[in-house]
Amino acid sequence: MPSLSQPFRLAVLPKIASLHNFSQKKTYIKVADSFTPDSNSVLLGISGSSISKYVITPTPRLIFNVPIPSTHLVSACNMGTYSETSTVSSDPQATADETSDTAPTSTNTVEETKHYEIWCYALSANNKTHTLNCLIREVDNNNTSITENNPQFNAKFKEQIINIEVDTKHKVIVVLFETGLVQFYDLQLKLLNSINTPYRDIKIVKTFEENGLEYMLLISDLKDQKVALQLYEVSTEEKKVKELTSSIIENFNLQDSLLCYQFGRIYRLFKDEIEVYSIPSLQLNSKVKIPFLSEIEDKNCLISLKPIATNRVLLTVKNKIYLLDLLHKSILSEREVSHMKTFQILKTAMNRDGSESKLTLALGISTKNGQNPTSALEIINIDVGSNSLKDSLGKSFLRRNNQIQGQLKNLFPEPKYELPSINFPEILGKLKNANSAEKFDETFFNLLNIKEEMFTENSRFLNDQRFLASVLDLIFTKIDYNKSCPRSLMFLLTHPLFPKEKAIGLLTKVKSNSRLFKQAIVTCPNLPLQELLQELFTIKNSELVVDISMRILQDYTKDAIKEEIKKLDQVSVENFMNFIIKMNNREAAVSDFTMFTPQIFKLLSLILDSIGLFGLEESILIQLSSIIEKEVKIAERNVELWNIMDAKMLSVKKSSSTAASKLAENSQTPYIVEYIDI
Repeated sequence: MPSLSQPFRLAVLPKIASLHNFSQKKTYIKVADSFTPDSNSVLLGISGSSISKYVITPTPRLIFNVPIPSTHLVSACNMGTYSETSTVSSDPQATADETSDTAPTSTNTVEETKHYEIWCYALSANNKTHTLNCLIREVDNNNTSITENNPQFNAKFKEQIINIEVDTKHKVIVVLFETGLVQFYDLQLKLLNSINTPYRDIKIVKTFEENGLEYMLLISDLKDQKVALQLYEVSTEEKKVKELTSSIIENFNLQDSLLCYQFGRIYRLFKDEIEVYSIPSLQLNSKVKIPFLSEIEDKNCLISLKPIATNRVLLTVKNKIYLLDLLHKSILSEREVSHMKTFQILKTAMNRDGSESKLTLALGISTKNGQNPTSALEIINIDVGSNSLKDSLGKSFLRRNNQIQGQLKNLFPEPKYELPSINFPEILGKLKNANSAEKFDETFFNLLNIKEEMFTENSRFLNDQRFLASVLDLIFTKIDYNKSCPRSLMFLLTHPLFPKEKAIGLLTKVKSNSRLFKQAIVTCPNLPLQELLQELFTIKNSELVVDISMRILQDYTKDAIKEEIKKLDQVSVENFMNFIIKMNNREAAVSDFTMFTPQIFKLLSLILDSIGLFGLEESILIQLSSIIEKEVKIAERNVELWNIMDAKMLSVKKSSSTAASKLAENSQTPYIVEYIDI
């Protein structure tokens, strides 16, 4: 179930007058990309204080610290890990002999693996002096501060560094400057390659990995409410970047927007709407209006937005934290931190779909109430849910007092029906006095105000089964229904409440009247399966064979049909088999029923399962065998034709895709600039 835990403190941020308030300047703190759902530590670059690594559980504590001057801002921070294996002696005396003048003796050696962390951070002083620093630290070392055993390297630059990526596999550091310059360094900060990108004043940087490839997304702020979006493929092995696409988007106010990236989508919070864009074209996919944002009176209140899982984001407004589902437009969970003045999200450990655990973390800055506010780093445990509709039921953005959530009204007005007042005993008395079928029908339809000769919605008031049973008794005893075919009986045969006890033996009673017999087979409910099977095996009329077959398959299960066939004392399927043979031979008398062939053969298979092939005569077996051989040949021919068509379609697809790829290669350009009006 989606939930937000109470934030718990990681560390108190220092009070530095030159840096003003951390809650107002959350960019003063940088979080390394090593912060993941499975991590138990976090590396932070705290401006004016230190580069520090904290353990999160069971008790938050500092495990390593690199102090920095109070006048320096941390503009970028990241880390990587790697291991080195070396061979060392397992005999201490042999180690001592190696340092003496005596001849070396044979010793035992073991392999020793050491784990290291590479800390890279960029500092900026007075916006004039910019440095890149690299520190290599042994993980197993218990020292909490820097020592002589920790190699350090640094380099100075004229431009500010805004992003650092550490690739420990190829021992390469990728540095991005605010001017758009991308440089590759080794761990000793020796320059390996330098590449310029076309746009300066980069405001948003996001690096991500998809299908084993590294990508870098840059968004630069241009004049007149325009932004430039660039997508690059980064190769640390070849020390180069490849531009994939470049777009200029107009009418995009970047200064008043909050942007975040998540799994190929960019979420933009602008005013009271979250806009969802897809990359690389930055095409607008959807807009999600957040009603409670428009209700905020203080338009300058602190708001933060970060992705947390697929289609879900964390939104903070003042001291309230919301877990939003943007697909189903719901508030999955919310929490108000009453003892804090503000709370802002710094970094989230994004949880991908398919992950077994739904639990993840978020790191934020809290500010207490008071004249001298103090800021602290807080951790929140989050259950992101299952990304399904059931998590969002009853949690819509819309408020309960919203008119849209009011009682829904019918689109079309319901017709007003007046239930007639019927005196059933009086009607039965008048029906008993009717001496002919015509008089009986006239009394029945007039007194019950029935307009049609079949059951309709307007006659649903006739729902007394005892009355219907009494009427049927009168019809069967007073009227010669086999000759006159009363309209009242036709009506009752279509009624869904036809009494079950009256359906027993009904087919035998009306068999001499072909119209009543067919009507009973087609519409009368509750016909016994035993009677239907007996009629199926004895009747010779092809139309009625089809009707009875359809009725049996619709009303009863396969097991019930087979069990009932086994109970019959004598089964003669000659008539039924002759009908199937005629239908298979496409004879004119049964040509209209070929559309029911699958259902007829389904019933035939049930009959054969019940009585067995040895229950059939030899002549019928021979004809049945020929039918099966014919159907098998048709199936084989259809399979061959399908394989030919499939092979043909496959070759056409391959040729078209080859032609398309050649065309794409011929028309490929270094980069594309698109102007999109949003």
